[in-house]
Amino acid sequence: MFKNKLRTAALAGAIAVSTAVSGTVVPAAFAQEAPVNTAAISQNLGFSPADGSAAVGVTAKDHDEDTLKDLTDATGDYLAAYQSKNISTIVSEYLLAAEDGFDPSEEAAKTAFYAAQEEAEAQLATASANITTARESVAYAQQKDEAATAAWEALRDALRNAEGVIDNKNPNVVSLIDDVNAKNVTTGTRFPDFNNLWVADPGVKGDNVDISASVDELLDLQEEVDAQWKEAAKWTTDQSSADYVTREHIKALEALKKAVDAEVAKVLAAQTASENANREAQKSDVIVRQLFLQRATAQRDTLRLLATTFNVGGRYAELYNSPENVNIEGKTLRQWYGGLVPNLIFAANANINLLNDADDAAEDWFLVWESDETNNNDADFYADQKLAFAVATYAKILLNGHTWVEPVQYVRNLDKAPIPAPVPDEDGDNGSTPGGSSELPAIGSSDLGQFAPFAAIAAIIALIAAIFPAISGFLKF
Repeated sequence: MFKNKLRTAALAGAIAVSTAVSGTVVPAAFAQEAPVNTAAISQNLGFSPADGSAAVGVTAKDHDEDTLKDLTDATGDYLAAYQSKNISTIVSEYLLAAEDGFDPSEEAAKTAFYAAQEEAEAQLATASANITTARESVAYAQQKDEAATAAWEALRDALRNAEGVIDNKNPNVVSLIDDVNAKNVTTGTRFPDFNNLWVADPGVKGDNVDISASVDELLDLQEEVDAQWKEAAKWTTDQSSADYVTREHIKALEALKKAVDAEVAKVLAAQTASENANREAQKSDVIVRQLFLQRATAQRDTLRLLATTFNVGGRYAELYNSPENVNIEGKTLRQWYGGLVPNLIFAANANINLLNDADDAAEDWFLVWESDETNNNDADFYADQKLAFAVATYAKILLNGHTWVEPVQYVRNLDKAPIPAPVPDEDGDNGSTPGGSSELPAIGSSDLGQFAPFAAIAAIIALIAAIFPAISGFLKF
């Protein structure tokens, strides 16, 4: 109970600041991926699985779409109030849970912020694990789709091979069908000429998705060959010149039957494998699973920022009247931490917008035909989507770093570094410490001029949408 109280109190503070500038103009195409190691940044531990910054190898595992929804919904429940900027709800929850006699001291605020940071980091570790789970799930679904595609292509190739053996269209080759027809001298109805393959259905030649008609045509040919083979065995054959089966005719018919039976067996085996693989692929949807991967990523990025915001708030409160609140580069350390607020606000608005889009996409496309329309043959479609996601992700890593990751790291470096003696400037005055600037990148609702790089990310997203129009409808970067 106490932990929840602390969390909601700190969360209320963060949302209050965020809500105050909710009118800030935020580019729609903002960070999916940020390289900061929030959970371990104060120790400079580098890449960490806990915040999703460490590379993690995955193997294909079948975590289904319902599982991914449940996992990301659980994280979404934690983020809901922060995501909606509903300060009234947060404060009401806090007041209902708080003990009588609310403590308004800076020390209590410090404790609240740090406790909230701890819980946010726990949620961050969960969200990072969800990314791994989603990646395993995507790999599984794509593996099944690729297997189904490969099985279909094997069926197509088996049909093409059957054509080459039975009814070779090479003008320099006499096909088995043409050979039988040429040696058939009967004039009655018992031994009609055989039709060439794929006359009615050109699917096997044109890479049609549905080549079942070609299979049926081959089976029809087998039935006709079997019928003539049985007819040739009857005692009544050769009773008239109209039914005269010559020696050459029966030999050609026998060769055709052997070839047809062998090729039909291969085609039917390939068809069974294709049907089984297709049924397996229908049990998963790689596009939907990819959307949950993007949702988990957006949740992770928001939690990174949220944990950092709580940490900054806790340190700001902790430095009140503290001997550690020394002057560095013309400001108190506490002022440096306070100066991070505009950066965090700007980033919060952007990440929340992205998270809202990711939530909407995962919900809207969870069980609809459009997400599955090219299933089992969607290699190009999925490749386009994955490429677009990667391009946007890597571009946003740089922009996140510029906007809030590096400003926060700069202040934390100041906080951890020993304080050198002031160095007099040329006029003899004691200026700022050498090698540093006394200003952070300032972000305000009325002055965003120096954040022109966000125009670049907007241009990148626009380019992606232009190159891959098929995916722009539901990949909301």
